[in-house]
Amino acid sequence: MTNTKGFFNSLAGKLAAKFKKSRCAFCSKILPEEGLSNRLFKENLVRKMKDSLGEPQRPPHAIQEGAPQWLVCTSCFDKFVNTQQICGACRRPVPPTEGYVLPAKKVVTKNYFWRMYFSNPLPYVPATTYQGGAITNFDAIYRYVVGQQASWLICETCYKTLGSPFDSARADAKKWWGAGRKSDHVKEAGPVPVEDAVEPATKGFYLVYRKPSVGLWINASSKPNEALPQEEFNEICPLIEDLATKSLGTVLGSDPYFSLRRLGKRVVPYLTKVIDYPNYEIAEKAVKLLGEVGGKEAIPVLQKVVEDCNIWEVRKAALTGLAQIKKIDDETLPLDTECPYQQISEVWTAVIQGRKQLYTPNTIYEYGTRTMERMPKLMIESEKMRSRMWAMLAELIYIGLNASWDRDIRTIKHCPQAGKCMEEALRCDPQGENVEMWNQFLKAYTITCGDSP
Repeated sequence: MTNTKGFFNSLAGKLAAKFKKSRCAFCSKILPEEGLSNRLFKENLVRKMKDSLGEPQRPPHAIQEGAPQWLVCTSCFDKFVNTQQICGACRRPVPPTEGYVLPAKKVVTKNYFWRMYFSNPLPYVPATTYQGGAITNFDAIYRYVVGQQASWLICETCYKTLGSPFDSARADAKKWWGAGRKSDHVKEAGPVPVEDAVEPATKGFYLVYRKPSVGLWINASSKPNEALPQEEFNEICPLIEDLATKSLGTVLGSDPYFSLRRLGKRVVPYLTKVIDYPNYEIAEKAVKLLGEVGGKEAIPVLQKVVEDCNIWEVRKAALTGLAQIKKIDDETLPLDTECPYQQISEVWTAVIQGRKQLYTPNTIYEYGTRTMERMPKLMIESEKMRSRMWAMLAELIYIGLNASWDRDIRTIKHCPQAGKCMEEALRCDPQGENVEMWNQFLKAYTITCGDSP
Protein backbone atom coordinates (compact mmCIF):
# COMPACT_ATOMS: atom_id res chain seq x y z
CA MET A 1 0.00 0.00 0.00
CA THR A 2 2.83 2.30 0.91
CA ASN A 3 4.65 1.56 -2.34
CA THR A 4 1.49 2.29 -4.33
CA LYS A 5 1.03 5.63 -2.57
CA GLY A 6 4.67 6.52 -3.20
CA PHE A 7 4.31 5.58 -6.86
CA PHE A 8 1.31 7.88 -7.36
CA ASN A 9 3.01 10.74 -5.49
CA SER A 10 6.04 10.35 -7.71
CA LEU A 11 3.88 10.25 -10.83
CA ALA A 12 1.99 13.36 -9.73
CA GLY A 13 5.28 15.19 -9.18
CA LYS A 14 6.53 14.25 -12.63
CA LEU A 15 3.29 15.34 -14.25
CA ALA A 16 3.34 18.66 -12.38
CA ALA A 17 6.94 19.30 -13.43
CA LYS A 18 6.11 18.37 -17.01
CA PHE A 19 3.20 20.81 -17.29
CA LYS A 20 4.64 23.58 -15.10
CA LYS A 21 5.98 25.52 -18.08
CA SER A 22 3.08 24.67 -20.36
CA ARG A 23 0.48 27.10 -19.07
CA CYS A 24 -1.10 30.09 -20.74
CA ALA A 25 0.86 33.17 -19.72
CA PHE A 26 -2.40 35.13 -19.37
CA CYS A 27 -4.98 32.81 -17.80
CA SER A 28 -2.64 29.99 -16.58
CA LYS A 29 -4.67 27.37 -18.42
CA ILE A 30 -2.63 24.15 -18.92
CA LEU A 31 -1.59 23.71 -22.56
CA PRO A 32 -0.50 20.48 -24.30
CA GLU A 33 3.26 20.01 -24.19
CA GLU A 34 3.47 18.82 -27.78
CA GLY A 35 1.40 19.28 -30.89
CA LEU A 36 1.47 21.19 -34.14
CA SER A 37 -1.10 23.76 -33.03
CA ASN A 38 0.86 24.65 -29.89
CA ARG A 39 4.20 25.05 -31.72
CA LEU A 40 2.55 27.05 -34.48
CA PHE A 41 0.86 29.26 -31.92
CA LYS A 42 4.13 29.91 -30.12
CA GLU A 43 5.77 30.91 -33.39
CA ASN A 44 2.85 33.23 -34.18
CA LEU A 45 3.15 34.93 -30.81
CA VAL A 46 6.88 35.50 -31.07
CA ARG A 47 6.64 36.63 -34.68
CA LYS A 48 3.81 39.02 -33.82
CA MET A 49 5.85 40.62 -31.05
CA LYS A 50 9.08 40.74 -33.04
CA ASP A 51 7.39 42.28 -36.07
CA SER A 52 5.90 45.10 -33.99
CA LEU A 53 8.66 45.79 -31.50
CA GLY A 54 11.83 44.00 -32.54
CA GLU A 55 12.09 41.72 -29.49
CA PRO A 56 9.57 39.64 -27.50
CA GLN A 57 8.30 41.27 -24.33
CA ARG A 58 6.64 39.82 -21.26
CA PRO A 59 2.84 39.84 -21.60
CA PRO A 60 0.71 40.85 -18.61
CA HIS A 61 0.50 38.26 -15.80
CA ALA A 62 3.16 35.99 -17.35
CA ILE A 63 4.13 33.34 -14.81
CA GLN A 64 7.66 32.73 -16.03
CA GLU A 65 10.26 35.31 -15.04
CA GLY A 66 12.97 35.90 -17.60
CA ALA A 67 11.63 33.40 -20.17
CA PRO A 68 12.50 34.29 -23.78
CA GLN A 69 8.99 33.49 -25.01
CA TRP A 70 5.59 32.50 -23.60
CA LEU A 71 2.82 30.10 -24.45
CA VAL A 72 -0.67 31.54 -24.74
CA CYS A 73 -3.95 29.76 -25.35
CA THR A 74 -5.90 30.56 -28.51
CA SER A 75 -8.61 32.43 -26.60
CA CYS A 76 -6.14 34.74 -24.85
CA PHE A 77 -4.14 35.22 -28.02
CA ASP A 78 -7.19 36.50 -29.86
CA LYS A 79 -8.22 38.63 -26.91
CA PHE A 80 -4.92 40.20 -25.84
CA VAL A 81 -2.24 39.72 -28.48
CA ASN A 82 -3.87 39.43 -31.85
CA THR A 83 -6.56 42.08 -31.48
CA GLN A 84 -5.12 43.95 -28.43
CA GLN A 85 -8.59 44.72 -27.09
CA ILE A 86 -7.41 46.07 -23.75
CA CYS A 87 -7.85 49.34 -21.89
CA GLY A 88 -4.88 51.62 -22.44
CA ALA A 89 -4.75 52.55 -18.75
CA CYS A 90 -5.64 49.50 -16.63
CA ARG A 91 -5.21 46.81 -19.33
CA ARG A 92 -8.54 45.17 -18.58
CA PRO A 93 -10.22 43.44 -21.55
CA VAL A 94 -12.55 45.67 -23.58
CA PRO A 95 -15.18 43.73 -25.57
CA PRO A 96 -15.51 44.55 -29.28
CA THR A 97 -17.51 47.73 -30.01
CA GLU A 98 -17.32 48.69 -26.30
CA GLY A 99 -15.22 51.29 -24.46
CA TYR A 100 -14.36 54.89 -25.25
CA VAL A 101 -11.80 56.35 -27.62
CA LEU A 102 -10.10 59.55 -26.46
CA PRO A 103 -7.40 61.68 -28.06
CA ALA A 104 -4.00 61.04 -26.48
CA LYS A 105 -3.85 64.43 -24.76
CA LYS A 106 -7.02 63.56 -22.80
CA VAL A 107 -5.34 60.44 -21.42
CA VAL A 108 -1.57 60.68 -20.96
CA THR A 109 -1.70 64.09 -19.27
CA LYS A 110 -3.70 62.67 -16.34
CA ASN A 111 -2.22 61.47 -13.04
CA TYR A 112 -4.65 58.53 -12.91
CA PHE A 113 -3.44 57.13 -16.24
CA TRP A 114 0.19 56.96 -15.11
CA ARG A 115 -0.68 55.45 -11.73
CA MET A 116 -2.59 52.68 -13.49
CA TYR A 117 0.07 52.33 -16.17
CA PHE A 118 2.87 51.68 -13.66
CA SER A 119 0.66 49.70 -11.27
CA ASN A 120 0.01 46.97 -13.85
CA PRO A 121 2.52 44.82 -15.74
CA LEU A 122 3.84 46.92 -18.57
CA PRO A 123 2.40 46.25 -22.03
CA TYR A 124 4.58 46.01 -25.08
CA VAL A 125 7.26 48.69 -24.88
CA PRO A 126 10.72 49.06 -26.44
CA ALA A 127 12.87 46.04 -25.60
CA THR A 128 15.51 48.02 -23.73
CA THR A 129 12.99 49.34 -21.21
CA TYR A 130 11.69 46.15 -19.62
CA GLN A 131 13.97 43.20 -19.04
CA GLY A 132 13.56 40.33 -16.60
CA GLY A 133 10.58 42.01 -14.90
CA ALA A 134 12.47 45.26 -14.19
CA ILE A 135 12.21 48.71 -15.72
CA THR A 136 15.57 49.76 -17.15
CA ASN A 137 14.92 52.95 -19.13
CA PHE A 138 12.24 55.33 -17.85
CA ASP A 139 12.92 57.98 -20.45
CA ALA A 140 12.33 55.52 -23.30
CA ILE A 141 9.06 54.32 -21.72
CA TYR A 142 7.82 57.88 -21.31
CA ARG A 143 8.65 58.98 -24.83
CA TYR A 144 7.23 55.77 -26.28
CA VAL A 145 3.90 56.19 -24.47
CA VAL A 146 3.32 59.89 -25.19
CA GLY A 147 4.29 59.56 -28.84
CA GLN A 148 3.19 56.06 -29.85
CA GLN A 149 -0.41 56.73 -30.85
CA ALA A 150 -2.89 59.47 -31.55
CA SER A 151 -5.79 58.08 -29.50
CA TRP A 152 -6.47 55.54 -26.74
CA LEU A 153 -9.12 52.91 -26.16
CA ILE A 154 -10.29 53.25 -22.54
CA CYS A 155 -12.67 51.06 -20.53
CA GLU A 156 -15.75 52.56 -18.91
CA THR A 157 -14.27 52.56 -15.38
CA CYS A 158 -11.12 54.42 -16.43
CA TYR A 159 -13.13 56.81 -18.61
CA LYS A 160 -15.15 57.91 -15.57
CA THR A 161 -12.08 58.13 -13.33
CA LEU A 162 -9.96 60.10 -15.79
CA GLY A 163 -12.41 62.97 -15.59
CA SER A 164 -11.92 63.92 -19.25
CA PRO A 165 -15.45 64.18 -20.68
CA PHE A 166 -15.38 63.96 -24.45
CA ASP A 167 -18.75 64.14 -26.15
CA SER A 168 -17.90 61.89 -29.07
CA ALA A 169 -15.81 59.34 -27.12
CA ARG A 170 -18.45 56.60 -27.27
CA ALA A 171 -19.34 57.17 -30.92
CA ASP A 172 -15.63 57.35 -31.79
CA ALA A 173 -15.10 53.97 -30.15
CA LYS A 174 -17.71 52.32 -32.40
CA LYS A 175 -16.13 53.91 -35.46
CA TRP A 176 -12.69 52.90 -34.19
CA TRP A 177 -13.72 49.24 -33.99
CA GLY A 178 -15.42 49.39 -37.37
CA ALA A 179 -12.43 51.02 -39.07
CA GLY A 180 -9.99 48.35 -37.94
CA ARG A 181 -8.83 50.30 -34.90
CA LYS A 182 -7.84 53.42 -36.83
CA SER A 183 -8.31 56.84 -35.26
CA ASP A 184 -8.34 59.09 -38.32
CA HIS A 185 -11.86 60.27 -37.45
CA VAL A 186 -11.13 61.19 -33.79
CA LYS A 187 -11.13 64.93 -33.16
CA GLU A 188 -7.98 66.42 -31.58
CA ALA A 189 -6.16 63.11 -32.07
CA GLY A 190 -2.39 63.22 -32.33
CA PRO A 191 0.81 62.53 -30.41
CA VAL A 192 1.32 64.57 -27.24
CA PRO A 193 4.27 67.01 -27.04
CA VAL A 194 6.96 65.38 -24.94
CA GLU A 195 6.93 68.10 -22.28
CA ASP A 196 3.16 68.07 -21.65
CA ALA A 197 2.94 64.89 -19.56
CA VAL A 198 6.22 64.99 -17.64
CA GLU A 199 4.72 65.95 -14.29
CA PRO A 200 1.86 63.38 -14.15
CA ALA A 201 4.18 60.63 -15.46
CA THR A 202 6.81 61.30 -12.81
CA LYS A 203 4.22 61.58 -10.04
CA GLY A 204 2.62 58.32 -11.13
CA PHE A 205 5.91 56.49 -11.18
CA TYR A 206 6.88 57.89 -7.78
CA LEU A 207 3.54 56.94 -6.21
CA VAL A 208 3.81 53.35 -7.45
CA TYR A 209 7.50 52.64 -6.95
CA ARG A 210 8.26 55.20 -4.20
CA LYS A 211 11.50 56.19 -5.87
CA PRO A 212 12.44 59.28 -7.87
CA SER A 213 12.95 59.28 -11.62
CA VAL A 214 15.04 62.41 -12.03
CA GLY A 215 16.52 61.21 -15.31
CA LEU A 216 13.06 60.95 -16.86
CA TRP A 217 12.11 64.41 -15.59
CA ILE A 218 15.30 66.07 -16.88
CA ASN A 219 15.31 64.33 -20.25
CA ALA A 220 11.62 64.82 -20.96
CA SER A 221 11.73 68.51 -20.00
CA SER A 222 14.80 69.22 -22.14
CA LYS A 223 14.41 70.74 -25.57
CA PRO A 224 15.97 68.99 -28.57
CA ASN A 225 18.81 71.52 -28.71
CA GLU A 226 19.57 71.06 -25.01
CA ALA A 227 21.03 67.58 -25.21
CA LEU A 228 23.17 66.87 -22.15
CA PRO A 229 26.38 64.80 -22.38
CA GLN A 230 25.43 61.19 -21.72
CA GLU A 231 28.45 60.40 -19.54
CA GLU A 232 27.83 63.47 -17.38
CA PHE A 233 24.09 62.72 -17.29
CA ASN A 234 24.79 59.20 -16.00
CA GLU A 235 27.06 60.61 -13.30
CA ILE A 236 24.90 63.46 -12.01
CA CYS A 237 21.31 62.12 -12.16
CA PRO A 238 21.88 59.24 -9.68
CA LEU A 239 23.44 61.71 -7.22
CA ILE A 240 20.38 63.95 -7.44
CA GLU A 241 18.10 60.94 -6.95
CA ASP A 242 20.11 59.91 -3.88
CA LEU A 243 19.28 63.23 -2.23
CA ALA A 244 15.73 61.95 -1.69
CA THR A 245 16.99 59.02 0.39
CA LYS A 246 18.44 61.32 3.03
CA SER A 247 16.44 63.18 5.65
CA LEU A 248 16.51 66.97 5.74
CA GLY A 249 18.55 66.93 8.94
CA THR A 250 21.34 64.75 7.57
CA VAL A 251 21.55 65.81 3.95
CA LEU A 252 24.33 68.33 4.57
CA GLY A 253 26.50 65.50 5.82
CA SER A 254 25.60 63.09 3.05
CA ASP A 255 27.95 62.09 0.28
CA PRO A 256 25.54 62.87 -2.62
CA TYR A 257 25.16 66.47 -1.51
CA PHE A 258 28.88 67.14 -1.20
CA SER A 259 29.61 65.17 -4.37
CA LEU A 260 27.24 67.42 -6.31
CA ARG A 261 28.67 70.55 -4.71
CA ARG A 262 32.20 69.51 -5.66
CA LEU A 263 31.12 69.31 -9.30
CA GLY A 264 30.41 73.05 -9.19
CA LYS A 265 28.98 74.71 -12.28
CA ARG A 266 28.62 71.37 -14.09
CA VAL A 267 25.51 70.52 -12.04
CA VAL A 268 23.71 73.84 -12.65
CA PRO A 269 21.90 72.76 -15.89
CA TYR A 270 20.57 69.69 -14.04
CA LEU A 271 19.57 71.52 -10.87
CA THR A 272 17.62 74.17 -12.78
CA LYS A 273 15.45 71.43 -14.31
CA VAL A 274 14.43 69.84 -10.98
CA ILE A 275 13.53 72.98 -8.99
CA ASP A 276 9.85 72.14 -9.62
CA TYR A 277 10.23 68.37 -9.23
CA PRO A 278 7.13 66.70 -7.65
CA ASN A 279 9.20 65.24 -4.81
CA TYR A 280 9.73 68.41 -2.78
CA GLU A 281 12.73 66.95 -0.92
CA ILE A 282 14.69 66.74 -4.16
CA ALA A 283 13.44 70.17 -5.27
CA GLU A 284 14.42 71.74 -1.94
CA LYS A 285 17.94 70.32 -1.97
CA ALA A 286 18.42 71.16 -5.64
CA VAL A 287 17.45 74.78 -4.90
CA LYS A 288 19.78 74.81 -1.90
CA LEU A 289 22.67 73.56 -4.03
CA LEU A 290 21.83 76.06 -6.76
CA GLY A 291 22.22 78.87 -4.23
CA GLU A 292 25.67 77.57 -3.31
CA VAL A 293 27.15 76.83 -6.74
CA GLY A 294 24.95 78.69 -9.23
CA GLY A 295 26.38 82.18 -8.90
CA LYS A 296 24.63 85.28 -10.29
CA GLU A 297 23.30 83.26 -13.25
CA ALA A 298 21.06 81.40 -10.80
CA ILE A 299 19.33 84.54 -9.48
CA PRO A 300 16.45 84.52 -12.07
CA VAL A 301 15.81 80.82 -11.41
CA LEU A 302 15.75 81.25 -7.63
CA GLN A 303 13.59 84.36 -7.96
CA LYS A 304 11.07 82.35 -9.98
CA VAL A 305 10.95 79.73 -7.19
CA VAL A 306 10.22 82.46 -4.61
CA GLU A 307 7.40 83.85 -6.75
CA ASP A 308 5.79 80.61 -7.94
CA CYS A 309 6.44 77.89 -5.35
CA ASN A 310 3.92 77.40 -2.54
CA ILE A 311 6.04 74.93 -0.53
CA TRP A 312 7.76 76.78 2.29
CA GLU A 313 10.80 74.47 2.50
CA VAL A 314 11.61 75.08 -1.16
CA ARG A 315 10.97 78.83 -0.95
CA LYS A 316 13.14 79.03 2.15
CA ALA A 317 16.01 77.38 0.28
CA ALA A 318 15.55 79.83 -2.61
CA LEU A 319 15.49 82.90 -0.31
CA THR A 320 18.60 81.68 1.50
CA GLY A 321 20.33 81.06 -1.82
CA LEU A 322 19.51 84.56 -3.05
CA ALA A 323 20.89 86.08 0.16
CA GLN A 324 24.12 84.09 -0.27
CA ILE A 325 24.58 85.05 -3.92
CA LYS A 326 23.82 88.75 -3.36
CA LYS A 327 26.20 89.04 -0.41
CA ILE A 328 28.93 91.63 -1.09
CA ASP A 329 31.11 91.25 2.02
CA ASP A 330 30.77 90.81 5.78
CA GLU A 331 30.65 94.54 6.47
CA THR A 332 28.31 95.73 3.72
CA LEU A 333 24.55 95.23 3.66
CA PRO A 334 22.92 98.26 2.01
CA LEU A 335 19.13 98.55 2.02
CA ASP A 336 17.49 97.78 -1.30
CA THR A 337 14.92 100.57 -1.46
CA GLU A 338 13.39 99.24 -4.70
CA CYS A 339 12.64 95.73 -3.34
CA PRO A 340 12.88 96.07 0.46
CA TYR A 341 10.42 93.29 1.28
CA GLN A 342 12.28 90.81 -0.92
CA GLN A 343 15.64 91.74 0.61
CA ILE A 344 14.47 91.55 4.21
CA SER A 345 12.82 88.19 3.48
CA GLU A 346 16.07 86.85 2.01
CA VAL A 347 18.26 88.04 4.89
CA TRP A 348 15.79 86.96 7.59
CA THR A 349 15.34 83.50 6.01
CA ALA A 350 19.09 82.94 5.68
CA VAL A 351 20.06 84.26 9.12
CA ILE A 352 17.08 83.29 11.30
CA GLN A 353 15.59 80.25 9.57
CA GLY A 354 18.71 78.93 7.83
CA ARG A 355 21.11 79.90 10.67
CA LYS A 356 23.63 81.12 8.10
CA GLN A 357 26.42 83.38 9.37
CA LEU A 358 26.46 85.56 6.29
CA TYR A 359 27.30 88.81 8.07
CA THR A 360 28.82 89.93 11.34
CA PRO A 361 26.33 90.64 14.13
CA ASN A 362 27.19 94.34 13.97
CA THR A 363 26.41 94.48 10.21
CA ILE A 364 23.02 92.83 10.79
CA TYR A 365 22.21 95.20 13.67
CA GLU A 366 23.13 98.32 11.68
CA TYR A 367 21.09 97.07 8.72
CA GLY A 368 18.11 96.53 11.00
CA THR A 369 18.29 99.96 12.64
CA ARG A 370 18.77 101.79 9.28
CA THR A 371 15.80 99.94 7.80
CA MET A 372 13.74 100.64 10.93
CA GLU A 373 14.29 104.39 10.52
CA ARG A 374 13.34 104.34 6.82
CA MET A 375 10.35 102.01 7.10
CA PRO A 376 7.67 104.76 7.12
CA LYS A 377 8.93 106.07 3.75
CA LEU A 378 9.42 102.73 2.00
CA MET A 379 6.92 101.82 -0.71
CA ILE A 380 5.32 98.51 0.32
CA GLU A 381 2.51 96.80 -1.58
CA SER A 382 0.23 96.22 1.43
CA GLU A 383 0.00 96.75 5.16
CA LYS A 384 0.12 92.99 5.62
CA MET A 385 3.53 92.86 3.95
CA ARG A 386 4.67 95.86 5.97
CA SER A 387 3.66 94.09 9.20
CA ARG A 388 5.74 91.04 8.23
CA MET A 389 8.71 93.29 7.49
CA TRP A 390 8.46 94.81 10.98
CA ALA A 391 8.32 91.35 12.56
CA MET A 392 11.36 90.15 10.61
CA LEU A 393 13.26 93.34 11.48
CA ALA A 394 12.60 92.70 15.16
CA GLU A 395 14.35 89.32 15.02
CA LEU A 396 17.24 90.65 12.91
CA ILE A 397 17.88 93.52 15.35
CA TYR A 398 17.69 91.15 18.29
CA ILE A 399 20.15 88.62 16.85
CA GLY A 400 22.45 91.49 15.87
CA LEU A 401 22.64 92.38 19.56
CA ASN A 402 22.57 88.76 20.79
CA ALA A 403 24.59 86.68 18.34
CA SER A 404 24.38 83.53 20.49
CA TRP A 405 20.56 83.51 20.52
CA ASP A 406 19.28 79.97 19.84
CA ARG A 407 16.10 81.21 18.04
CA ASP A 408 13.93 80.07 20.96
CA ILE A 409 11.33 82.60 22.12
CA ARG A 410 11.77 81.40 25.70
CA THR A 411 15.40 82.60 25.80
CA ILE A 412 14.72 86.14 24.55
CA LYS A 413 15.87 88.97 26.79
CA HIS A 414 14.70 92.57 27.13
CA CYS A 415 15.21 94.51 23.87
CA PRO A 416 13.31 97.80 23.43
CA GLN A 417 14.21 98.23 19.73
CA ALA A 418 12.91 94.77 18.82
CA GLY A 419 9.81 95.44 20.94
CA LYS A 420 9.18 98.68 19.03
CA CYS A 421 9.32 96.77 15.71
CA MET A 422 6.88 94.17 16.99
CA GLU A 423 4.45 96.87 18.15
CA GLU A 424 4.48 98.29 14.61
CA ALA A 425 3.86 94.82 13.16
CA LEU A 426 0.75 94.43 15.32
CA ARG A 427 -0.43 97.94 14.48
CA CYS A 428 -0.19 97.32 10.72
CA ASP A 429 -2.05 94.00 10.83
CA PRO A 430 -3.99 93.73 14.12
CA GLN A 431 -6.16 90.84 12.88
CA GLY A 432 -3.49 88.88 11.02
CA GLU A 433 -2.85 85.16 11.25
CA ASN A 434 0.38 85.71 13.25
CA VAL A 435 -1.09 87.99 15.93
CA GLU A 436 -0.91 85.41 18.72
CA MET A 437 2.73 84.56 18.04
CA TRP A 438 3.73 88.20 17.62
CA ASN A 439 2.13 89.08 20.96
CA GLN A 440 4.28 86.43 22.58
CA PHE A 441 7.39 87.92 20.96
CA LEU A 442 6.33 91.43 22.05
CA LYS A 443 5.94 90.25 25.63
CA ALA A 444 9.38 88.59 25.51
CA TYR A 445 11.08 91.69 24.07
CA THR A 446 9.52 94.12 26.56
CA ILE A 447 9.77 92.08 29.75
CA THR A 448 12.47 93.34 32.16
CA CYS A 449 14.55 91.43 34.68
CA GLY A 450 12.29 92.55 37.54
CA ASP A 451 9.10 91.41 35.81
CA SER A 452 7.74 87.94 36.34
CA PRO A 453 7.63 85.82 33.19
